[in-house]
Amino acid sequence: MNDIESKIDEFKEHSDSYFKLLMENYPKQSGADWEDAGLFGSQELYERTIEAQMMLARLGETAVSRMMYIGFDFLYPSHNPVDWYDWREKILTRKVPTSIFLSIGLRIDSEFKRMSLHAQGGCWEAYCLLSESEFSVSKERYRVYFSDAPAYDAAEEARDDVRSKSSEETPREETAPSVVIEKAFFNDNFAHRKVDHIDRMEKHVSIWSNTLSIAARVLGIK
Repeated sequence: MNDIESKIDEFKEHSDSYFKLLMENYPKQSGADWEDAGLFGSQELYERTIEAQMMLARLGETAVSRMMYIGFDFLYPSHNPVDWYDWREKILTRKVPTSIFLSIGLRIDSEFKRMSLHAQGGCWEAYCLLSESEFSVSKERYRVYFSDAPAYDAAEEARDDVRSKSSEETPREETAPSVVIEKAFFNDNFAHRKVDHIDRMEKHVSIWSNTLSIAARVLGIK
């Protein structure tokens, strides 16, 4: 086993144990959680996040850009109590399902496998020539859950309404329903107009719940 292989294996083992710990500390969706020890997170999670960042960095720029592209930063959301608290509030307020993290975790597992095969085959240089998006699925589909709310633009909202009404009046071919959410806002002034975006996303995610549960058992996640 060469040096790159051993670094990948160490990182993979660390990632597996971290994911189990993250799920054990995942914010409860009850709302009556203020006395939970998870309010400001776990010191062990912070330490493991920093260790994971170091392990990823030593694999080089390509590994960093590809892991970030598929959601490494979403899976490792904080390395201090302040960031954990902010992340926890988003998880609770936006009712983020754990299946999103399982999906990202599975994609990261696939990237570990891709890195290992390149390292074992003596072609690590070829891996380092890959673009960040080659063979990968972007984390952008999940950003709606974690991005900060944009400033409310009343004029843009009015234009959206006009475009929406215009599209309803214009006949068009039937197409398969899209799961891509182009816009979602969380400003309190107009959250009621956007809440169904999240509802639709959660319904889409729930379609795969059985498959994800099976995957979780395969990975040894309880």
